[in-house]
Amino acid sequence: VTTEYESPIPSSAIVAIFSFLLFILFVVITVNPEGALLAAVKSIVLGLIGQVGFYCSIPALLYLFIIHTFSRKTAVKMRSVCLILFVVFCGMIYHLIVMPTDVMDFSMEQILAFYSGGNTGSTGGVLCGCLAMTLRWACGGPLSLVITGVGAVLTLLGAMQITIPSIIRAIANRPRDDWE
Repeated sequence: VTTEYESPIPSSAIVAIFSFLLFILFVVITVNPEGALLAAVKSIVLGLIGQVGFYCSIPALLYLFIIHTFSRKTAVKMRSVCLILFVVFCGMIYHLIVMPTDVMDFSMEQILAFYSGGNTGSTGGVLCGCLAMTLRWACGGPLSLVITGVGAVLTLLGAMQITIPSIIRAIANRPRDDWE
């Protein structure tokens, strides 16, 4: 029994359309950002996730469109979250590499510096920068790089639906040459 409250368009299709439109918008911004609206969107996105996060989000948005279009309900939410977290981890890695370690205060001036640095490419933006600085404060510099690197690899594998047990199973079941 269907009611008038049920959505005729599935949520996966809405996310697929939205991610494809964002993909096209980000490609246009990357190629030729003419116009006040495109410049404003570029400034906001770069200020939030930085240039590395922005450039990593372009193929991620295309892959998100592919996941929601062709995956047939196999862990779509988990794969989408992993893909978004991969973009954030990439921005965090960049911020940890380029930002000096002596900056540890979270004042409004520092957040504005992260925003303007995200636009110029000298920081990871506000979101990735604040997360990276919090992780650096909690764990230290080298360990935070290891954590973000492992997190980026695991979230990318999760987005592709590759698990650690499936990797172990593939290595164990690989074809071997017959010995004479």
